[in-house]
Amino acid sequence: MCDSGWTYSFYSVNENLHIDFTSLKSIKNYDAIVLINYFGLTKLDDDINHIKELIPELVIIEDDVQAYYELNTTIADYSFTSLRKWFPCPDGAEIITARRLNRNIELYDNNWAQYKLAGNILKNYCDYIDDGIALALLNKGEELLDTKYLSPCSEATKTIFTSLDLNEIADKRKKNAKILHEELLEMNIPHLYSEVSVPLFIPIFVENRDELRRAFFSEKIFTPKHWPRISDEINGTNSLYDTELSLICDQRYGTEDMMKQIRVLKKFLKIG
Repeated sequence: MCDSGWTYSFYSVNENLHIDFTSLKSIKNYDAIVLINYFGLTKLDDDINHIKELIPELVIIEDDVQAYYELNTTIADYSFTSLRKWFPCPDGAEIITARRLNRNIELYDNNWAQYKLAGNILKNYCDYIDDGIALALLNKGEELLDTKYLSPCSEATKTIFTSLDLNEIADKRKKNAKILHEELLEMNIPHLYSEVSVPLFIPIFVENRDELRRAFFSEKIFTPKHWPRISDEINGTNSLYDTELSLICDQRYGTEDMMKQIRVLKKFLKIG
């Protein structure tokens, strides 16, 4: 049971990160389903249409936190995304709905965004300021966020977000992703990619993932992994928990940064 008092069950996903409908059919008597557009690379229209055929009364919620640029194209009943995953914003989210929302919700004062903003600024000055200070600020922000997430967007985010060129950011991400994709194809490394989508990361699927991640760390490249394994009951036995690693393609970086990641991969895999 979650904090809101809802009961929930997990369904499985296939290797391409789309729904395993066999597992979904085994789940009974639920009012809503949450789908995730992983990395902005798993367009969900076919999945949603199939769910509507199977269970027409089910409320469909699309998690577009990893798919900011897909938010306005969704056919789900509700969808949402996060600004701080994509942009230099300390907080903020957007929601798209085809159904009426309850707007009579009591909001807390936003007392956590300033910690996230300060921590993210200071971590860029790690040569001059102890990393621990930035981490402490970020952790404080997360701690407050966990209990007071129902709060309005900060003025800092409103100012930052309105100054961004969203098309330029999308183009940079797509250019970086294409460089990675072409190199990964040559190395025959399984990965997800879409020429038309704007990705959060480019996920690759490799054996010895944790060793490879340490090789990236040694070059000060901090490639994230997702989905911590808690137990077989919660996670199932999907190999993605042990093989997925996310290559970075965001707008702060360029061609040389992409090739640096490729060089680490080639060295680790003894290619070339």
